[in-house]
Amino acid sequence: MIGEKVRGMNISNIEFFFPNLIYSVYKITSPYDTTYNCIAWAAEDTNMWWAPAPGYYWPADVPRINSLEAYIAVFEKRGYKEVTDDALEPDYKKVAIFTRDGTPTHVSLQLDSGLWTSKLGKSEDIQHDLQGVSGETYGNVAIILKRPK
Repeated sequence: MIGEKVRGMNISNIEFFFPNLIYSVYKITSPYDTTYNCIAWAAEDTNMWWAPAPGYYWPADVPRINSLEAYIAVFEKRGYKEVTDDALEPDYKKVAIFTRDGTPTHVSLQLDSGLWTSKLGKSEDIQHDLQGVSGETYGNVAIILKRPK
């Protein structure tokens, strides 16, 4: 399957940008779609692109700055609170915010299986282990937040 063209991105390209996926279980779960991004996906909105930049959706009363604090505020407005671990809790939804050099780069949502789901920029959504998308491209998990289902 390495190098096979699947929807919008080659498997080898996914593994190039996210080499930790090679050592974990992952699969592509949606077609290429430029309508929404990882923030929207984690907020369960596939109708628009979320970003603090002008011209994109961003929740009212959250500063339009690309900071960890602003990303946390986005999810706090949706009922999320900070937690210390990424373990599955069946009665809760969890999101993980990734940063590289202190700047937010990505958001993942935990699935009922305990695996995580991510929208890879303008490309596909994937299901993966949380650390599967850690590394050079997205950096590392900076914070985990949860809310009741």
